Amino acid sequence: MNIYFHLSKINNFNNILNMTSGETKFSFYDKDNMILIVVSNAVFTFDGEKWNSYPISDINLPGTDFSILKRPSIAEIYQPKNSQYSKVLLISGGFNMPNKSSSKQNFVLNFCHDEKETKCILDFKYSDMTTGRFLHSAVNIANKYIILIGGKNEKEYLSSCECLSIDTKKWSQFPSMLSPRANFASCVTNNSTIYLYGGYIANGQFNTNKLTSSNVDLSDISKSKWTELSLKSDKENSMPKACCCILPYEDNIILTGGTNGQNLLSGLFEIKISEMNEKEVEVDYLGEAKTARNNTHFLMKDGYFYLV
Repeated sequence: MNIYFHLSKINNFNNILNMTSGETKFSFYDKDNMILIVVSNAVFTFDGEKWNSYPISDINLPGTDFSILKRPSIAEIYQPKNSQYSKVLLISGGFNMPNKSSSKQNFVLNFCHDEKETKCILDFKYSDMTTGRFLHSAVNIANKYIILIGGKNEKEYLSSCECLSIDTKKWSQFPSMLSPRANFASCVTNNSTIYLYGGYIANGQFNTNKLTSSNVDLSDISKSKWTELSLKSDKENSMPKACCCILPYEDNIILTGGTNGQNLLSGLFEIKISEMNEKEVEVDYLGEAKTARNNTHFLMKDGYFYLV
């Protein structure tokens, strides 16, 4: 079940139609205000009335089977002006199911939607990452860099980060996190500040009660630093520990979904970064979503939040 709601009417949840199938890998709005979901070898679109499915073509990379990758990360590279493509996405890493290994590969997915046709084309590959990873995060910084954060490989959880220059298409190292983690939530505010919440740090262990952030130095990304703040909430025991999602909203961050290690959660929280100090940041409890869920996707349009 997919739902949407407005923060001013937190108990008024509305359903939207379910997709037919597929593991969700990414969700976003395109320029025509449609929800788009990337799953396995297809892209689903929702126009407000119905879902449509379009296969991903490998015409430019024949023989590429994107569906074998489990839990890659996907970041929007840019929305080209005067281009036939509505969206250009970078698909990074993932777990290669047949080989049972973490992938270092990166692909570009071009999405084109107009009155005549809809096309999803798997295009050229960037050079490989230094470290294969999955359950990581990929964020776009000011349309200049894609930063891959943490995750895990077949041996260990990762604190390392890598940075792709969109202009030069070259990889470089980004400062490592303060601790390794995977399956955490991430978002970007002001095009340059990364926020991370939750995640696994080892089997059965979590990175909890902290908000991690980095103000990316756009002039020299190697000088960027990570910091951690404690979270202060009356509902601390109800907050998720992993598999959740966060989304910027006005001057703060909305948190929802995830797991506490035993149960799926439906709570909605506001992390008040606009009022944080050097040591801690307050978290307000907003209410409960209609259904508990993890590894969901969270997006906003015209003041309404969508959980897909």
